[in-house]
Amino acid sequence: MSREVVRSLASRFGEEAVATQLVALERHGDVVDEPQLWLRLALEGEFKFRPLEEPRLCPCGSDRSTLLGRFVYWNLLGLRRCEACGLIRVSPRLTPRAMEDVFNEEYVRRDPPAFWGARRIPIFGSIVRTLRRAGARKVFDVGAAYGHFARFASQRGFVVEGCDIASEMVEWGRERWGVSLSVGRLGELEIPDRSYDAVVGLDTLYYVPDPRSELREMARILRPGGTLLLRLRTNRRLERRIHPDPDGLLRPNPLPQPHIWAFTPRTASRLAEGAGLEVIRSEPAPQSRGALFPFLEVIRRTNQLLRRLVPSSPIVTPSFHLIAKRPMEPRYRAGEGRSRSE
Repeated sequence: MSREVVRSLASRFGEEAVATQLVALERHGDVVDEPQLWLRLALEGEFKFRPLEEPRLCPCGSDRSTLLGRFVYWNLLGLRRCEACGLIRVSPRLTPRAMEDVFNEEYVRRDPPAFWGARRIPIFGSIVRTLRRAGARKVFDVGAAYGHFARFASQRGFVVEGCDIASEMVEWGRERWGVSLSVGRLGELEIPDRSYDAVVGLDTLYYVPDPRSELREMARILRPGGTLLLRLRTNRRLERRIHPDPDGLLRPNPLPQPHIWAFTPRTASRLAEGAGLEVIRSEPAPQSRGALFPFLEVIRRTNQLLRRLVPSSPIVTPSFHLIAKRPMEPRYRAGEGRSRSE
């Protein structure tokens, strides 16, 4: 960074403020590839310091990506599209430890627990019906939050356990409802192989550092023939909402915060296949209750009917379900799956 830039910023914000932020910038190392922009935004009070990392590889293994823009969320982050598989990801991004801090300090306080669960009843009902058709009884919920789905499914005859990185949420669910939840990421829990008939991840895969490793863990704890059900945002038209300003900043960030992945049915299916799973289908998913719920439900049912008639029809609902299975032995060995498209 040139001395002229530093002097200009010092005249505007003061030498002490600039010196303080320069120390913070140095701590980031080469993760910040636009130091001048970073320094200006930090001095303008746009963000608070949270440590960053910049994974160079997409989960598909490619190191080729296109920068779509930058945005501010606790730090200066970037939005990239993989040139090989099309998956959109946040990079640079907050470190996994920083993400856990954000969840525990901010994210869990967005909605009251009662509101959090009540509005998701249509989602829970749809998932329970799918699990019943699959013959599942013992279920693990990854990213269980307060345990609303665990409680809902338990009341309907399922044996449900789960985990979440937000300790406050987990403690609330344990104390309020007695649901069986653990604090931590799935890979940290040392769950035995083949422990569950089904694994669900409801709007949670966006937050994991490595979704392919997470999917392999999900596959590992499934019994052969067991079912994986993921609920994800569709993100079909995400790039149409990307309009950087002259500095390359996205205002606002087109992704919900703090998502670090933007999946589509296609990219999520490729990842699941690469983790050794057999993708059965993607389907339009119901939304939470709200003012637009009746209208959105009509769209979902219409979209679902159209896809039965024309399977290549796109999913147009805001969210979708990806349903996959762990193949029967000996076709599957944990961690060795390869996508058919690779």
